[in-house]
Amino acid sequence: MPALIRVVAGAAALLCATLCFAQNAPTGTEPYPTRPVRIVVPFAAGGPGDLISRLIAQKLSEGLGKQFYVENQGGAGGNIGMGMVARARRPTATRS
Repeated sequence: MPALIRVVAGAAALLCATLCFAQNAPTGTEPYPTRPVRIVVPFAAGGPGDLISRLIAQKLSEGLGKQFYVENQGGAGGNIGMGMVARARRPTATRS
């Protein structure tokens, strides 16, 4: 039992240390995302998927202060939109 208490206490100490360092981590000069964000909906415009994604994009834009927009790519049961996302150009700046 004492070994279990030591493991739990060690895990709690590690968690506290991680949180302390995370609060003091340096931030970038500009918050992520730096460019407008495209949300691809693989279905036709006007459907439930389109409406929900537009509501989500609006709330993300309001909450993060960045532009989010919806692009519909309907057809082939969603395969055209998914293929478009798979072939999308990778952003030049990545954040880890």
